[in-house]
Amino acid sequence: MTTTVIYDGENGNVLATIGEYEATRVRAETFEVLDGERVDRVDLSGETPKVVTSSTPASWQAELTAAIKRSDEKRANLEVKVLKILSEMQEGDEE
Repeated sequence: MTTTVIYDGENGNVLATIGEYEATRVRAETFEVLDGERVDRVDLSGETPKVVTSSTPASWQAELTAAIKRSDEKRANLEVKVLKILSEMQEGDEE
């Protein structure tokens, strides 16, 4: 069986193996991919190739973590505002 092996030309580390495939059609390029996203394919319809990705549980976790952080920050700001208002009300009652 013929196997195409994609490897690092400097140290020989194997990056991927695929079944029988025309090696002259294999391309490699670097793309920006968000943390936790899965690369589905490369869109070749435009002038330059663009990576097409989809969300994974890891990316959902990252989004949830960011949302919780934003919520915590908003709650903390709200608590400060409420305490400030209560303090001002108490000062007004003492006068």
